[in-house]
Amino acid sequence: ATMSPVSIGLTPHHFITLSLGNEVRFVNRVAKKVVQEERVDWVSLSQTSSSSAEDALQHASSWGGASSAELLTDVRRLDQIWLRKGRSLVHISSSCEDRDVWKFTLARCIETAAPQHPNFASSHDAAAAGMAEGGAAGNSSGNAPLTSEEKHIDGQFEHAKSLCSNASQKAVVTAVRAEYHLSQGRVELAAKYMAQCPDAVMPFADTSIRLALPMLGGRDNNDQTSFPRGGGG
Repeated sequence: ATMSPVSIGLTPHHFITLSLGNEVRFVNRVAKKVVQEERVDWVSLSQTSSSSAEDALQHASSWGGASSAELLTDVRRLDQIWLRKGRSLVHISSSCEDRDVWKFTLARCIETAAPQHPNFASSHDAAAAGMAEGGAAGNSSGNAPLTSEEKHIDGQFEHAKSLCSNASQKAVVTAVRAEYHLSQGRVELAAKYMAQCPDAVMPFADTSIRLALPMLGGRDNNDQTSFPRGGGG
């Protein structure tokens, strides 16, 4: 019962909950999991917010009294959450609101694509380890318009890229995006994104061969080309 939320706050990337046990939890909205957890120490807060012994007694009474606490969103900055109890107000926010959102969003892209497309690399192989499957799906969809499903998945990749904060993260998203289109047999589109990746992630010699094989009608299912890790945290 002490873990049941008594108040909930919302930021662009997290749900924030306050429990009866004074636990503040940050739940990532994409990953649907707790990414940060803090315990509120009412006594320490009452002492640090008071300038005198008389004020300390007054604040302690306010914090420990019957008044319930609640989480409030700052309407001027939606990524900021405040904790209010009685007449006191404390700033409660994630240590880094958007730190791993790009990674969670990329993983969601892969989870969405993988069940329909077995040739597409798993999230751990493509996003974390930077592994790439050898060859393409070998279908004839290369010049056909993108299907509605492919457009949706491609849009998710674009969204994941928009959440990246540095070039290394963008390179990982772009590399996985290229792998997805290559697994669909869309060689030209895959080549477009592979060309945007640094050589450390997509070596030119290796990618050239991989792009040429589908056009020559060849595929080696036993050959896997691994690329160095190119992603930042």
